[in-house]
Amino acid sequence: MSRDFPAPISDQEQLVIDAPATAQADVTTVANTLKAVIGVAAVGQPQLLERNHWLISITLAGQPISATSRAITDHIEHLPFPHQVRLTGPTADALALNTSLRKHLLLAGVILVAATVIALFAMTRSVVLPAKAVVMNALSLGAALGSVAFIFQDGHLAGLLGASGQGALDSTAPIVLAAVAFGLSTDYGVFLLARIKESHDLGEDNRTAVATGIEHTGRIVTSAAALLCLSMCALLLSRLVFVKELGLGAALAVILDATIVRAILVPSLMTLLGHLNWWAPKPLRALHDRARHRADGIGGTEGSPR
Repeated sequence: MSRDFPAPISDQEQLVIDAPATAQADVTTVANTLKAVIGVAAVGQPQLLERNHWLISITLAGQPISATSRAITDHIEHLPFPHQVRLTGPTADALALNTSLRKHLLLAGVILVAATVIALFAMTRSVVLPAKAVVMNALSLGAALGSVAFIFQDGHLAGLLGASGQGALDSTAPIVLAAVAFGLSTDYGVFLLARIKESHDLGEDNRTAVATGIEHTGRIVTSAAALLCLSMCALLLSRLVFVKELGLGAALAVILDATIVRAILVPSLMTLLGHLNWWAPKPLRALHDRARHRADGIGGTEGSPR
């Protein structure tokens, strides 16, 4: 882009005004207000789109989504206009997306963690193991996100992947990567915990149950992780930086989770915790037992009408 199109790229934004056709004087006042804003390079003539909407084109001095353009756009959105206005364009849309992500990110994270904890508690009858699984997933995810930022944001080793430092990550890339990596990590964790719990329920002590679980699931987890890592690495051949970020982040999260986390951290921590792995408050244990007995009763009923 810099070589073939040396002219600076301007930021084109559009301001839509909800005003009747008879409010031309107010619309002209809005246009004059925009011209006085520092950083606005040009303001187009107001156009009547239909009887209740006007359109004013705005050219900002900075490049799209740059810090300068974001500051100017944010200033315009907070100006006192006589009518309701809506701003659209590259920078305005990016700001709206970031605002929406910040507004809903906490709730999405709570739902993700709560669903994981509830599902693992239903399987293990423990509150310690689900909490441990969430922490372990966060470790592998944090390492993957840090690596993606180190390469694609800061530019280290980016040339090896056919990219350059962007100075930032796409707003949705960490969120999509977090959802994918957290789900995959939980999936591998279920493989391991299910086998450990099965051995523990058969009467083996905690240390032996952990060793048995690692022995019986290690090959499955490693093979699945290797296949998935290979398929994720194929995304690195894309010419889109966003796709490269997802491919590298998912591959790193999977391989870290299958090696360092599942093979070293999880068994070590479970061995250190001992019988505390299976602890849960009495009310939750009672609730789990009632739900299990009800499920066993429904599943064991034969010949009942459906």
